[in-house]
Amino acid sequence: MRSRPGFGFVMLLAALSLPACKRQPVEPTPEAPSNPDKDAAPPAKDAPPPVLDSTENLKRICAAVAKYAEANKGQYPLPGVAIPGNPKSQPGLSWRVRLLPFLDQDALFKKFKLDEPWDSPTNKPLVSEMPAVYASKPTPADPGLTHFKAFVGEQTVFPPEGLGSELLAGLWFPHIRDGTANTIMVVESGDAVVWTKPDDIPYHAEKPLPELKFRGESKILVGMCSGSVLKVDLGRVSERTLRNAIERSDGAELGKEWHRAQGPLKTFEKVTTFNFDPSDKARKLDASRKMELESAETYAFWLVAEPAAQVVTVEFTASACPVSISVFNVSDPSGKNAFLAGDTNKAIATTTAKSGKLVAAVPAKTEVWVLVGGVTKTTSVDVKLSNDQ
Repeated sequence: MRSRPGFGFVMLLAALSLPACKRQPVEPTPEAPSNPDKDAAPPAKDAPPPVLDSTENLKRICAAVAKYAEANKGQYPLPGVAIPGNPKSQPGLSWRVRLLPFLDQDALFKKFKLDEPWDSPTNKPLVSEMPAVYASKPTPADPGLTHFKAFVGEQTVFPPEGLGSELLAGLWFPHIRDGTANTIMVVESGDAVVWTKPDDIPYHAEKPLPELKFRGESKILVGMCSGSVLKVDLGRVSERTLRNAIERSDGAELGKEWHRAQGPLKTFEKVTTFNFDPSDKARKLDASRKMELESAETYAFWLVAEPAAQVVTVEFTASACPVSISVFNVSDPSGKNAFLAGDTNKAIATTTAKSGKLVAAVPAKTEVWVLVGGVTKTTSVDVKLSNDQ
């Protein structure tokens, strides 16, 4: 049966991008001007915003790995290629060197002797020419050192001996059966290493994980094989889940714990029904949800505009602490801005309690969003949405 237009259950699980601005500290000048209003130079109108972390650099690195794979029949670069004929099987150069042509660094790449180790007389002087993309922001490590490293192991996307590849739907994949969005490619983590040296993070499923904090901080940048860059709090993710993200084909789902390690969940769901009435009456809404929220997490329902005025009712019960329920008119720009800012004072209706019923009168042709949140600890919340004219 073909579904008709109207209210259907469509899970968007899309994180709402709520604006958050942080003012950066300003370093005092050694000598303040005698008359700041007259003598101080006005700030540059087109000054770029301060760079707070290495997200953009890591995005470029992940994109370069993808371009390398496209140019090499789906193969990712090996973490360190053994030099033929070397009795010690001494690794040659890091994968970071192999990416140079895909980072607009062809001239530098051509200076390396690829059949020599990283510290050969020819290659070692090039350590000082590390491209800026391998430097951490806003404070880089010492010259020639980088914090961008890969996990190297049989179960990772950088196995020591390499693997075959597959071509699926026009895209190249190096046997990442868990999905590129669920598998780690490169991280900014641990101690800095010489960028040309094949020195990364050894990984074995049966051995303890190494220290992964970045400069003592538990929040690290993680580049996924899909090209996305996440900030993951190691203190909020279990070792098992982290291993699931490192291993490319373990078949395990990362789940909510992995997403919560990136920050509070902000879930958005479009709710409609299929009881289409050709008259000018509002279509019937009847939806129930059970959710688990942690502190600072929210769940939002999107109710499409109806041709007639309606009364929306939200019945709710929270298990551990009071929950805030608010209904916003997002057809009005000020209402949408209030929703994004979490300003419940400008909601059509709002309440905070452990259980109850919130009733909101919604004008005709008005789109509304219902926000559930404001809990102070992990809480199970049951919500039922209904409407009437």
